Amino acid sequence: MNDNSTYISELGPALLRLVAELTRATRTFLGNGGVDITPDQYMVLDLLAGRADLVTQVQLADELGREKTVVLRQIDSLEQKGLLERIADSQDRRRRGLVLTDEGRRVHAVAKTIIDQLLARLAGDLSAEELRGVIKFLDEMRARTRSL
Repeated sequence: MNDNSTYISELGPALLRLVAELTRATRTFLGNGGVDITPDQYMVLDLLAGRADLVTQVQLADELGREKTVVLRQIDSLEQKGLLERIADSQDRRRRGLVLTDEGRRVHAVAKTIIDQLLARLAGDLSAEELRGVIKFLDEMRARTRSL
């Protein structure tokens, strides 16, 4: 039996420190690249850029694992910047969804390039297999967290 109890109490703080440092580095890299969005706003743009279907505010909050009020503030800010818009669903006019504007797609593409460069630096010399393992671990941790 693998006794990992010694390290379990260190895992939470290590993950929280990582998130804080990654957020700081992302903010710095985006700013240095001339992109005026926050890491949270990037997450919204990235999720919408990867979707062909209409995404509602509630779906967006659920997929990002964030409170609806927090996501609403991000949406409002991105809409004011002209990066996304709310549109009525053609099947149900009461349902409103979110789509990127042309400028939103452009900003997302620039931001994605910057963030990919940051992550490549952070990944260093990890092999593809090692990266897949890290991604698998993080996805499993997220799934377990969501089930709590």
